[in-house]
Amino acid sequence: MNRETPETRKRYGRKLLGQSALLARRLVEGGVRTVLVRYKGWDHHQGITRALTYGFPPKLEALDQAVTALHEDLTRRGLDERVTVVLASEFGRTPRINPRGGRDHWARASSVLLFGGGLKRGVVVGKTDANGEAPIERPVSPADLFCTVLGALGADLEQVLHTPDGRPVRTVNESAKPIREILQS
Repeated sequence: MNRETPETRKRYGRKLLGQSALLARRLVEGGVRTVLVRYKGWDHHQGITRALTYGFPPKLEALDQAVTALHEDLTRRGLDERVTVVLASEFGRTPRINPRGGRDHWARASSVLLFGGGLKRGVVVGKTDANGEAPIERPVSPADLFCTVLGALGADLEQVLHTPDGRPVRTVNESAKPIREILQS
């Protein structure tokens, strides 16, 4: 990281997320195939009004800055076609405020941002109802997302692996379908 210019480090953001995204880029440049960058602190089961006023704006600014710099650098360095970036949470949030003034976990609807190798640009897939409670167009499961990312990276989606004791295991769940609308091929 010390080899990066102060301008580059500033462009990613000096907070942990920005420097983690920059490190992720450097790891990819060095040949690492999978990198996970975590960004905690979005879980607000109570007091979400205060979080919306004081907590989320700086978090969103740091996220925007880090993802923008990562996207620009991957593209500028020609890595954008061999790297797939997934920005996701493990679930969505309830469309209504709970009695404690927060939002709880909600598995029926969520948002995911994907960009990079093997993916079309500028495509939106799916739509929720007006309250964000449930998909009304083109629902996508977590298994479909996993299948899509593997497909974008060129994995054989029909491959069967074997555990050490010889049990066959498919690479992806049999019910999983790639999100064809966003795949380049």
